[in-house]
Amino acid sequence: MIEHPLRTGSVNQHEWLQELLCRQVEPGHCEPGSHLPEDFSEAWEKACEILGQSSEQLLQLISQHYGFEIAQEKDIDPAAMALVPARTLQEYGVIPMEEDGKRLVLAVSNPFDLDLIKTLTFVSNHHLDLRIAAPEVLDQWIKEKLVNLGPTRKETIQQAPSEAKGRQKLEVSDSAIAKLVNDMIVEAYQRNASDIHIEPFFGAGEVRYRIDGLLTR
Repeated sequence: MIEHPLRTGSVNQHEWLQELLCRQVEPGHCEPGSHLPEDFSEAWEKACEILGQSSEQLLQLISQHYGFEIAQEKDIDPAAMALVPARTLQEYGVIPMEEDGKRLVLAVSNPFDLDLIKTLTFVSNHHLDLRIAAPEVLDQWIKEKLVNLGPTRKETIQQAPSEAKGRQKLEVSDSAIAKLVNDMIVEAYQRNASDIHIEPFFGAGEVRYRIDGLLTR
């Protein structure tokens, strides 16, 4: 029986991928943590290079070794994608595929990224059922599916008219506001903030988070 990395609590960002490599190469030619770059997409490419395999072959190897189902583009449901802010999907490189009650099927390239799992569970308010896909495949799906991401939080705040242009009313779409609020909530969660303070100014604004009793930007 293969020991699952998440159950041991001994795996960092992609140590599990390094361990998988060590099982495939000759003994004595693999030292944990010595080969793979910190960026996961680069680590994936390096793993393919070390094994002499294509990205699809590495995906199959991970699926067979850890038991994750491989994600298929035909299974992507736009209604499921609407459960998570577009910018969160882009930041984490994931694609929601289908929803069944409180269960959300999520395509990821790194199924042992605990920060990703905690954040997406919180944001979607669903239990996650993970499927795997290569990083470059997920990037392509995201580009194709997320046509209109709307303005970033900084862009939304800076869209306020300057005093020189008079007190013209700022019009922001409901979707842009929803993305702005969701981005603030995700950042607060990631920083373990207890509350969010929004301080509006003319033509601008400031968001601060209370962390360990102190307000920080």
